[in-house]
Amino acid sequence: MSLFLRAVRAEALKAAALPTLRLTGVLSVLASALMLATLHSALSEATGGGPSSQALTGYGFETVAWTWTSLVQLGFLAAGLLVSTAEHTSALGRTTLLVTPARGTVWTARLAVLAAVATAAALLLVPTAVASCPEALTGESLRAAARTLAWLVAAALMAAGAGAALRQVLGAASALLLLVTVAPAVADLLGDGATWLPGVAARGWVRDGSAAEGVIVLVWTAGCLAAGAVRLIRSDA
Repeated sequence: MSLFLRAVRAEALKAAALPTLRLTGVLSVLASALMLATLHSALSEATGGGPSSQALTGYGFETVAWTWTSLVQLGFLAAGLLVSTAEHTSALGRTTLLVTPARGTVWTARLAVLAAVATAAALLLVPTAVASCPEALTGESLRAAARTLAWLVAAALMAAGAGAALRQVLGAASALLLLVTVAPAVADLLGDGATWLPGVAARGWVRDGSAAEGVIVLVWTAGCLAAGAVRLIRSDA
Protein backbone atom coordinates (compact mmCIF):
# COMPACT_ATOMS: atom_id res chain seq x y z
CA MET A 1 0.00 0.00 0.00
CA SER A 2 1.36 3.42 -0.97
CA LEU A 3 2.15 6.14 1.56
CA PHE A 4 -0.81 8.21 0.39
CA LEU A 5 -3.29 5.35 0.71
CA ARG A 6 -1.99 4.56 4.19
CA ALA A 7 -2.45 8.21 5.11
CA VAL A 8 -5.99 8.21 3.71
CA ARG A 9 -6.82 5.08 5.71
CA ALA A 10 -5.43 6.67 8.88
CA GLU A 11 -7.36 9.91 8.34
CA ALA A 12 -10.57 7.98 7.64
CA LEU A 13 -10.18 5.99 10.85
CA LYS A 14 -9.55 9.17 12.85
CA ALA A 15 -12.59 10.88 11.34
CA ALA A 16 -14.79 7.86 12.06
CA ALA A 17 -13.63 7.90 15.67
CA LEU A 18 -14.73 11.49 16.26
CA PRO A 19 -18.05 11.37 18.17
CA THR A 20 -18.60 15.09 17.56
CA LEU A 21 -18.43 14.48 13.82
CA ARG A 22 -21.15 11.84 14.03
CA LEU A 23 -23.24 14.18 16.18
CA THR A 24 -22.76 16.95 13.60
CA GLY A 25 -24.11 14.63 10.91
CA VAL A 26 -27.22 13.78 12.93
CA LEU A 27 -27.88 17.43 13.75
CA SER A 28 -27.47 18.39 10.08
CA VAL A 29 -30.13 15.87 9.05
CA LEU A 30 -32.51 17.15 11.74
CA ALA A 31 -31.81 20.79 10.80
CA SER A 32 -32.51 20.01 7.14
CA ALA A 33 -35.82 18.34 7.93
CA LEU A 34 -36.90 21.15 10.25
CA MET A 35 -35.98 23.86 7.76
CA LEU A 36 -37.78 22.12 4.90
CA ALA A 37 -40.94 21.66 6.96
CA THR A 38 -40.85 25.33 7.98
CA LEU A 39 -40.21 26.60 4.46
CA HIS A 40 -42.90 24.50 2.81
CA SER A 41 -45.42 25.47 5.47
CA ALA A 42 -44.60 29.16 5.09
CA LEU A 43 -44.79 29.07 1.28
CA SER A 44 -48.08 27.20 1.37
CA GLU A 45 -49.66 29.70 3.73
CA ALA A 46 -48.25 32.68 1.84
CA THR A 47 -49.96 31.63 -1.38
CA GLY A 48 -53.29 30.48 -0.10
CA GLY A 49 -52.69 26.97 1.27
CA GLY A 50 -54.82 23.95 0.59
CA PRO A 51 -54.28 21.00 -1.76
CA SER A 52 -55.44 22.98 -4.82
CA SER A 53 -53.17 25.92 -4.09
CA GLN A 54 -50.54 26.98 -6.60
CA ALA A 55 -48.04 26.87 -3.70
CA LEU A 56 -48.06 23.08 -3.80
CA THR A 57 -47.24 22.90 -7.51
CA GLY A 58 -45.58 26.21 -8.26
CA TYR A 59 -42.02 26.20 -6.92
CA GLY A 60 -38.90 24.13 -7.07
CA PHE A 61 -35.76 23.85 -5.01
CA GLU A 62 -34.32 27.04 -6.50
CA THR A 63 -36.93 29.00 -4.52
CA VAL A 64 -35.76 27.71 -1.15
CA ALA A 65 -32.15 26.76 -1.97
CA TRP A 66 -30.28 29.49 -0.12
CA THR A 67 -32.63 29.69 2.87
CA TRP A 68 -32.23 25.95 3.36
CA THR A 69 -28.50 26.08 2.72
CA SER A 70 -27.92 28.93 5.18
CA LEU A 71 -28.79 26.56 8.02
CA VAL A 72 -27.48 23.25 6.69
CA GLN A 73 -24.08 24.73 5.79
CA LEU A 74 -23.34 25.13 9.51
CA GLY A 75 -22.94 21.37 9.80
CA PHE A 76 -20.45 21.29 6.94
CA LEU A 77 -18.46 24.17 8.41
CA ALA A 78 -18.38 22.34 11.74
CA ALA A 79 -17.26 19.10 10.09
CA GLY A 80 -14.37 20.85 8.36
CA LEU A 81 -13.27 22.46 11.60
CA LEU A 82 -13.49 19.21 13.54
CA VAL A 83 -11.43 17.26 11.03
CA SER A 84 -8.69 19.89 10.81
CA THR A 85 -8.41 21.00 14.43
CA ALA A 86 -8.95 17.77 16.38
CA GLU A 87 -5.24 16.96 16.34
CA HIS A 88 -4.22 20.38 17.60
CA THR A 89 -6.20 19.99 20.81
CA SER A 90 -4.30 16.82 21.80
CA ALA A 91 -1.04 14.99 21.16
CA LEU A 92 -2.57 13.19 18.19
CA GLY A 93 -0.97 15.59 15.74
CA ARG A 94 2.55 14.63 16.84
CA THR A 95 1.68 10.95 16.55
CA THR A 96 0.35 11.43 13.03
CA LEU A 97 3.52 13.17 11.88
CA LEU A 98 5.71 10.51 13.48
CA VAL A 99 3.88 7.80 11.55
CA THR A 100 3.66 9.85 8.32
CA PRO A 101 6.38 12.53 8.32
CA ALA A 102 5.40 13.75 4.84
CA ARG A 103 3.16 16.61 5.90
CA GLY A 104 1.94 17.40 2.41
CA THR A 105 0.73 13.82 2.09
CA VAL A 106 -1.04 14.03 5.44
CA TRP A 107 -2.81 17.25 4.41
CA THR A 108 -3.86 15.89 1.01
CA ALA A 109 -5.15 12.68 2.58
CA ARG A 110 -7.09 14.63 5.21
CA LEU A 111 -8.74 16.77 2.56
CA ALA A 112 -9.55 13.72 0.44
CA VAL A 113 -11.33 12.09 3.38
CA LEU A 114 -13.17 15.29 4.26
CA ALA A 115 -14.23 15.87 0.65
CA ALA A 116 -15.54 12.30 0.42
CA VAL A 117 -17.50 12.61 3.68
CA ALA A 118 -18.88 16.05 2.76
CA THR A 119 -19.88 14.88 -0.72
CA ALA A 120 -21.64 11.82 0.68
CA ALA A 121 -23.53 13.96 3.20
CA ALA A 122 -24.48 16.51 0.54
CA LEU A 123 -25.65 13.73 -1.79
CA LEU A 124 -27.98 12.59 0.98
CA LEU A 125 -29.31 15.98 2.03
CA VAL A 126 -29.60 17.93 -1.23
CA PRO A 127 -31.60 15.38 -3.29
CA THR A 128 -33.93 14.93 -0.31
CA ALA A 129 -34.51 18.67 -0.19
CA VAL A 130 -35.07 18.79 -3.95
CA ALA A 131 -37.53 15.88 -3.85
CA SER A 132 -39.54 17.60 -1.12
CA CYS A 133 -40.38 20.50 -3.43
CA PRO A 134 -43.50 20.35 -5.61
CA GLU A 135 -41.54 20.94 -8.83
CA ALA A 136 -38.50 18.78 -8.19
CA LEU A 137 -37.25 17.89 -11.65
CA THR A 138 -37.13 21.21 -13.48
CA GLY A 139 -33.86 22.31 -15.03
CA GLU A 140 -33.55 25.31 -12.75
CA SER A 141 -34.21 23.20 -9.66
CA LEU A 142 -31.56 20.66 -10.60
CA ARG A 143 -29.00 23.35 -11.45
CA ALA A 144 -29.62 25.02 -8.09
CA ALA A 145 -29.18 21.62 -6.44
CA ALA A 146 -25.83 21.08 -8.17
CA ARG A 147 -24.59 24.52 -7.07
CA THR A 148 -25.79 23.89 -3.53
CA LEU A 149 -24.01 20.55 -3.36
CA ALA A 150 -20.79 22.11 -4.63
CA TRP A 151 -21.01 24.95 -2.10
CA LEU A 152 -21.58 22.61 0.85
CA VAL A 153 -18.46 20.63 -0.03
CA ALA A 154 -16.52 23.87 -0.58
CA ALA A 155 -17.70 25.16 2.82
CA ALA A 156 -16.34 22.06 4.55
CA LEU A 157 -12.99 22.40 2.77
CA MET A 158 -12.82 26.14 3.47
CA ALA A 159 -13.44 25.47 7.16
CA ALA A 160 -10.74 22.81 7.20
CA GLY A 161 -8.25 25.25 5.70
CA ALA A 162 -9.18 27.99 8.16
CA GLY A 163 -8.98 25.59 11.09
CA ALA A 164 -5.56 24.30 10.06
CA ALA A 165 -4.26 27.83 9.48
CA LEU A 166 -5.50 29.27 12.78
CA ARG A 167 -5.23 26.07 14.86
CA GLN A 168 -7.93 27.39 17.18
CA VAL A 169 -11.46 26.08 17.08
CA LEU A 170 -12.95 29.22 18.61
CA GLY A 171 -11.00 31.65 16.46
CA ALA A 172 -11.63 29.76 13.22
CA ALA A 173 -15.32 29.24 14.06
CA SER A 174 -15.78 32.93 14.82
CA ALA A 175 -14.12 33.98 11.56
CA LEU A 176 -16.18 31.53 9.52
CA LEU A 177 -19.45 32.54 11.14
CA LEU A 178 -18.73 36.19 10.40
CA LEU A 179 -17.62 35.63 6.81
CA VAL A 180 -20.09 32.93 5.81
CA THR A 181 -23.17 33.30 8.01
CA VAL A 182 -23.32 36.88 9.25
CA ALA A 183 -22.02 38.62 6.13
CA PRO A 184 -25.01 37.72 3.89
CA ALA A 185 -27.42 39.02 6.56
CA VAL A 186 -25.72 42.42 6.71
CA ALA A 187 -24.55 42.66 3.10
CA ASP A 188 -26.68 45.74 2.41
CA LEU A 189 -24.98 47.58 5.26
CA LEU A 190 -21.50 46.62 4.06
CA GLY A 191 -21.93 48.00 0.56
CA ASP A 192 -20.43 46.72 -2.69
CA GLY A 193 -17.38 45.31 -0.95
CA ALA A 194 -19.53 42.61 0.64
CA THR A 195 -19.70 40.86 -2.73
CA TRP A 196 -16.13 39.67 -2.17
CA LEU A 197 -16.98 37.90 1.08
CA PRO A 198 -17.47 34.12 0.77
CA GLY A 199 -20.93 33.96 2.31
CA VAL A 200 -22.30 36.74 0.12
CA ALA A 201 -20.72 35.27 -3.00
CA ALA A 202 -22.05 31.81 -2.14
CA ARG A 203 -25.56 33.19 -1.69
CA GLY A 204 -25.49 34.84 -5.10
CA TRP A 205 -24.01 31.79 -6.77
CA VAL A 206 -26.45 29.32 -5.24
CA ARG A 207 -29.42 31.56 -6.04
CA ASP A 208 -28.55 32.81 -9.51
CA GLY A 209 -25.61 30.79 -10.79
CA SER A 210 -23.44 33.89 -11.29
CA ALA A 211 -20.08 32.78 -12.69
CA ALA A 212 -18.27 35.71 -11.09
CA GLU A 213 -19.55 34.83 -7.64
CA GLY A 214 -18.69 31.19 -8.24
CA VAL A 215 -15.11 32.24 -8.93
CA ILE A 216 -15.03 34.21 -5.66
CA VAL A 217 -16.14 31.09 -3.78
CA LEU A 218 -13.43 29.08 -5.52
CA VAL A 219 -10.75 31.64 -4.67
CA TRP A 220 -11.74 31.73 -0.99
CA THR A 221 -11.74 27.94 -0.80
CA ALA A 222 -8.36 27.64 -2.51
CA GLY A 223 -6.92 30.43 -0.35
CA CYS A 224 -8.02 28.78 2.90
CA LEU A 225 -6.69 25.41 1.79
CA ALA A 226 -3.36 26.94 0.80
CA ALA A 227 -3.09 28.76 4.15
CA GLY A 228 -3.84 25.54 6.00
CA ALA A 229 -1.25 23.63 3.99
CA VAL A 230 1.45 26.23 4.62
CA ARG A 231 0.73 26.27 8.36
CA LEU A 232 0.83 22.47 8.62
CA ILE A 233 3.97 22.05 6.54
CA ARG A 234 6.02 24.88 8.06
CA SER A 235 4.93 24.95 11.69
CA ASP A 236 5.88 22.74 14.62
CA ALA A 237 3.50 19.91 15.41
